[in-house]
Amino acid sequence: MTPESLSLPRMRDNYQKETADLRLTFERSGDGSASIRRRSTLVDKVVRQLWTDLVENQADLANIAVVATGGFGRKELFPYSDIDVLFLCAHLRPPGYPHN
Repeated sequence: MTPESLSLPRMRDNYQKETADLRLTFERSGDGSASIRRRSTLVDKVVRQLWTDLVENQADLANIAVVATGGFGRKELFPYSDIDVLFLCAHLRPPGYPHN
């Protein structure tokens, strides 16, 4: 992990804190559009950090991209929306995938 990265428990705690703050902001402002964009940004930050931590020193993962799809990709992530991501591989089989 990079020095800037967070441990998983700290990342979870930070996500929960940010989510609670997002909810309070929404309850005060009533701005649903801003809230769903802000949640998308928050989740994007978490996904990017997880991916960065995973691929560091993993040359075999260099040809894989993570793509946000659905509401997440549109930056319209509602409070209980699932988080859809696509792992796009440059090779026919990703590293570690069983060969038949």
